[in-house]
Amino acid sequence: FDFIARKALTVIRKVLDLIGDESDLSVTLEDLPLNDESAFQLLCGRQVGGIPYLEGARARDLLLKWQPRQWQDLLVLLALVRPVALESGLTESLLRTRQDGQPEESLPSSKDKRPGDGTAFLLFDVDLTRLIVRTTGWSLEKADELYRIMMKGEEKAEDLRLEFIESAEGKGYDSEEAETTWSKLERSAGVVANRSKTVAQGLTVLQAAFLKARFPEHYMAALLSSELRQHDLLAAHVEVCGRENLRLLPPEINGSGVEFTVETEGIRLGLAAVRHVSRATAAAIVQARRERGPFHSLFELITSVGLEHLGKRALAALIKAGALDSFRCGRQQLHDMLPEVVEQARRGQMALFDRCDMESQSAPSSSPSVEWDEATKVSRQKEALGFYLSGHPLSEFRTLVEELAPGGTARLGDLPGDSPSRLGGVVEEIRMVSSRKGEPLRFLRLEDFNGSVEVVVFEDVHAEYQRYIYQGALLLVSGRVAKESGQVRLVADEIMLLEEAASDMASSVHLKLTVEGLSGEPLKELKQLLKAHPGSCPVYLHFGVGQQTVVVQKLPTSFRIRPNKELQVRLTKQFGKDCLEVRYEEPHAA
Repeated sequence: FDFIARKALTVIRKVLDLIGDESDLSVTLEDLPLNDESAFQLLCGRQVGGIPYLEGARARDLLLKWQPRQWQDLLVLLALVRPVALESGLTESLLRTRQDGQPEESLPSSKDKRPGDGTAFLLFDVDLTRLIVRTTGWSLEKADELYRIMMKGEEKAEDLRLEFIESAEGKGYDSEEAETTWSKLERSAGVVANRSKTVAQGLTVLQAAFLKARFPEHYMAALLSSELRQHDLLAAHVEVCGRENLRLLPPEINGSGVEFTVETEGIRLGLAAVRHVSRATAAAIVQARRERGPFHSLFELITSVGLEHLGKRALAALIKAGALDSFRCGRQQLHDMLPEVVEQARRGQMALFDRCDMESQSAPSSSPSVEWDEATKVSRQKEALGFYLSGHPLSEFRTLVEELAPGGTARLGDLPGDSPSRLGGVVEEIRMVSSRKGEPLRFLRLEDFNGSVEVVVFEDVHAEYQRYIYQGALLLVSGRVAKESGQVRLVADEIMLLEEAASDMASSVHLKLTVEGLSGEPLKELKQLLKAHPGSCPVYLHFGVGQQTVVVQKLPTSFRIRPNKELQVRLTKQFGKDCLEVRYEEPHAA
């Protein structure tokens, strides 16, 4: 059974429910044109977060190269993105044929050319059986039997080879052409895609892309709701929302539903997305709100919903997530008073702390709320949600991480074992064990925009880089992929702070300026700034007139710089936030 398709159909159903116009859209989806322009524009733009079969880093890379613009293109793409096609060389072979026009093995001449005919492989099972029929004159049933025998690698295939060659020669092919065709069939038998299955997948992709192109907020809300208890997947989908400029709103005790919903301002987190808040608990909160109206205090929330539905851990998580901010007490104040308010509610008494809640609402300025500092709020919210909703610690280094570690943790599982890779992320956790040799062995939980992965740090590497290894550190780790028992890790070889990498690994700095703005005093200040930060990175000046760049000038080697944070801040302050572009060296080859 295709679980990806099942999940996709669940998401589509949720989208229709959120839109509230299910009858019309259901009919539209059933009769959806196979070449819907908006769907293919979305695919070509690689806005495929949440689109079934095409979410992975490999699929996004292939989309950039293949650029499907019609139904047949999509079917070929789905066949090429399969792991067996990527690993066998089928994908690379067909891409070369299409993009570079390099001739490969040719088939016996035929007017019925199909995708894959000009490559070293065939693409679909029907192509393979039709080639057998065309070459030998056999029936489709016998051709299908040969295909299944070859696919299983049975010894009987060798017996059929002689019959195949003889039949091909009887159709007018010489022995060399027949042997070439047989070799191609052997190579292709284990990698061709089932065309019927691919068509079904294509229809699912097309429906999902159609909905996402027209209702992006509703589509992502439905997708997020389908992953409520899968926090790693939730984090990846939240990253997609950020990348596609879809605003996520924090959970709100008086506004959130059980699942994610769509509001004018953006996508509102559902209460069940908060850790330790079950669907049953979230449903009980929503039901109590419908019956009694909005909650105004912590005590009112507890007594309205009941402790049998809303325990202390769930309440603490809601506070940390920011779901109770409308009570106008600081999160720290609510968290500190929680144990005694719960106890008072258990006794059925009105609490002194509840009166404090009510007073803080009527006179917030005269009774300031007690609050965690911003870093603690972000950390506690992440703890409660499993992902950073706002204020991601990596945000400052997004460009660096995306250029030096493309795909991040989401791509790591696609790489072969022992292949070199880089990851940029924040250290969430450190644990130490003893290796088989009795030496200390450290495991860092490194989290980026897509998820998290364990980084293995052996004692010799730790001895060299221990000054960088602490909880909350923003690191760029280079190493090798390790795969064991289905788990993927990165074994560290080199570790550096992202702030250092931002300057030390820059390959060039580009300043976009106007001729009018670079004269007299500004020109003098630019020279002083560059001279004050000497280094090895070349600087390029892009002079523009209005919106059109007219000249790019590389500065002399005497103006090479080290583009550290201080210099970048001063340059953007002096010449505008969009004036600066730092480019980085190519990442390790996978």
